[in-house]
Amino acid sequence: MKVERFKIDTYLGPGEVGHVARKELPRRWPERAHNHDYFEVLLIESGSVEHWINGHRETLAAGNLVFFRPDDAHAFRADPVHGCRIINVMFRADTAAH
Repeated sequence: MKVERFKIDTYLGPGEVGHVARKELPRRWPERAHNHDYFEVLLIESGSVEHWINGHRETLAAGNLVFFRPDDAHAFRADPVHGCRIINVMFRADTAAH
């Protein structure tokens, strides 16, 4: 799977250290996986998702909490029947180092 790099400055303004989002995941695989220049924590709030990470597939269900390093390449496909809602927290690498 091809990998696209996401940048934290797309989400944050100067002086901001993190971003929180709550969203429904698509029920199809994206065209590309992604990695980032930031850290990410993801909570599966409801439903389940098939998760491709660094060449491996796993199923994540409600209540699972996942930590991503910047270079982890990953992609998601929500359960086609029940969907998947997540809470996502992303923060700068220098914040994690602090």
